Amino acid sequence: MSKIFITGAAGCIGSNLTKRLSEDSDNDIKILLQGNTWHPFLNNLNLDIHYGDIRNKQQVLKAMHGCDEVYQVAGVVSYNKIDDIDVYSTHVDGVRNILEAAKEIGVKKVVVTASTAGIGIPIKK
Repeated sequence: MSKIFITGAAGCIGSNLTKRLSEDSDNDIKILLQGNTWHPFLNNLNLDIHYGDIRNKQQVLKAMHGCDEVYQVAGVVSYNKIDDIDVYSTHVDGVRNILEAAKEIGVKKVVVTASTAGIGIPIKK
């Protein structure tokens, strides 16, 4: 049995991944959701649901505990300048927390996804 931890399960990619991985009855799946986010694809799935933020390492460690696979899918997609800090803190600090927590726990497999939104819009010269 694989114990799988998925972030961003309420998003488009994350919900599809969660649904697919939960189809294998040998998988025990934990998800980390931010706030009151949800996706209909998660309905009726056998999930261990944790609420928190990947930018909070203690919340990540608590939710990830006992897992041997991690899929980091959480992200912020925005091209608005006002969201720059949120995009950076999620895609850099949050992913760092996921990787550090996985290392501390001894996770065997980590998959990280990213978005071009994490890069931002180039400044024209």
